[in-house]
Amino acid sequence: MRARASGVAIGLAQSGSSVAVGYHTDPDGAARTLRAINMADSDGHTVQLNLASIGSCLAAVADVVQHFGRLDLSVNNAARDPLRPYWPTYPTE
Repeated sequence: MRARASGVAIGLAQSGSSVAVGYHTDPDGAARTLRAINMADSDGHTVQLNLASIGSCLAAVADVVQHFGRLDLSVNNAARDPLRPYWPTYPTE
């Protein structure tokens, strides 16, 4: 897990937020971040996902909602892929 993303997750935990840590290929980094979240007396959860797959993203959101009961904020620290277009986003209820 990238240091910046880990720092954001830990900072949110220290401010009292419950935090889900998403990762693609670094479960050990996610586990280290989760330990730091737990040391901040916050509820944490890890979820593996692939941002290149909308199905994976939707499954990750469902996993977070099942664990915490809701999702209030999403912070994306993934790099932009110049070879792929961005997915269109549409407001939903």
